Formats: sequence, C-alpha cells, structure tokens
Amino acid sequence: IAVTDNISNAGNPILVVDGSVTAGHAGQQQQQQQHSLSVAKLIANFLRALADSAEKQLHEPVTRVAIALPEHFHGDHREAVREACREVGLHILRFHHEPAAAVIAYGLTNKADDEEFPVLVFHLGGRTSRAAMVSIEDGFTDVFASTHTELVGGLDFDIAIVEHAL
Repeated sequence: IAVTDNISNAGNPILVVDGSVTAGHAGQQQQQQQHSLSVAKLIANFLRALADSAEKQLHEPVTRVAIALPEHFHGDHREAVREACREVGLHILRFHHEPAAAVIAYGLTNKADDEEFPVLVFHLGGRTSRAAMVSIEDGFTDVFASTHTELVGGLDFDIAIVEHAL
C-alpha cells in the first residue's frame, strides 16, 4: 500500500491509497480498489472514533474539543482540522501546541501564581526529540522557544538507554 499526500484536487490535499494485486483463495489474485480520502475526511473519521469512545465513557455527548497540534501545524493543517471538526459536529474551543498541552495536562497552569514562570518541556519519542520553553502566566500558556533534533528519538533513544544501563 502506498500512501501519498502530494496529490491535490483544486488545492485540497488528498491521500491516495493505491490498490495492489494480492493473493486470494487457492492462488486466485484479486485487484484491490484505489481509495481516495481528503486529509480532512481522514481526520474527521479519527475524531469521530475518539468522540464516540469518549461519549461511551462519559455517558454524555461530546461536542466541544481542545485540540493539541504539532508546533509546525499552521494554515492548511489547521484548516483541515477545523473542516474535520465541522464535519463531525465538534466545536473547537482552542488549538494548543503540543508543549502547551503537556503543561495543561499536568496541571501546571493551576499552580501558577500571579508571576510568570517558565517550564521546560521535553518530548522524547517518535522520530525526533524536542525541547520547548513554555511560559505560564495567569493560567495562560505560551510556547516562546522550541527546538528539535532528528538524531535522537524513537529507536535511537531506546538503544542509547539500554546501552547506558548495561
């Protein structure tokens, strides 16, 4: 299966999953169909599944969401998320950058006094490692500096930890 995001339809990004020939029963070959999904539709399907799961746990409808996005998501990325939310009936209260979402999730915004204080957020995982400086003041967060490296992350990080421990 090949997935590409470089095909556009009137400027709208499209994901295309190409069909391929696969072995069927008793050596018969079947041709799979090609499927196209807009990025917004793919996100909408994912968000609907998350909202359905949350509704089962909460026993009430989920209609409002706060969305954490990678720092590099701007413009078209955010618009695709907005469109996806509209499609599944979710109202976006606010977008947060991932480091700010981490600060909020750990309740650090509630511990802030009247004075501003910085928090260093490390994200170790995936393919990269990231560090971000987040400012908290009066319960509000602001990512004011961030950096990343593709040299340490995911499997590389796991191997380094194991080698250090042994």
